[in-house]
Amino acid sequence: MHDHNHHHSHNHDSETAKTDYEKLKMLMKYWLSHNKEHINDHEKWLKKTEEMGLNDVASELKEIISLLKEVNKHISLAYKKMEGR
Repeated sequence: MHDHNHHHSHNHDSETAKTDYEKLKMLMKYWLSHNKEHINDHEKWLKKTEEMGLNDVASELKEIISLLKEVNKHISLAYKKMEGR
């Protein structure tokens, strides 16, 4: 008598991909919100550094704010591309 144990493999790749897709969309929304909070905080500190006459520091904060806004622009574009699928 032979033992005929059959092992069946199930492919869950499409389920995982869908879950990862939704997770990524949620992360992007979170990143946008989180970065906006940082932008707001940096803008407050920008004003304070300008008031303190720390123009070199203010210049760096302006650059940080600009870069964060650019990051958010690209996150938003990526999110919109995912929405269209």
